[in-house]
Amino acid sequence: MTGWWLSVFMFVNGAWVSGASLEVDGWAPREYETSEICETRKAFTIGSLAQSAAAGRAVTPTHWVCNEGAALTEVPADLPPPVVE
Repeated sequence: MTGWWLSVFMFVNGAWVSGASLEVDGWAPREYETSEICETRKAFTIGSLAQSAAAGRAVTPTHWVCNEGAALTEVPADLPPPVVE
């Protein structure tokens, strides 16, 4: 069975980096059984980060991807810089 992976990319020092490449617990890709579970976890995480930002906490810009097969560790070439609000 092929799993679905939730991978994160973070905008650090002016460039996107894979969460898997950071030496910080909790940012490694996670595998889920279905795309629906992966998308639900993605939405939850994005919502949690938005709540933190709304509460005034500093939040590093992130880009989350659910994909089938294997975790993404290379930054997608077409990933644009984050929108600063």
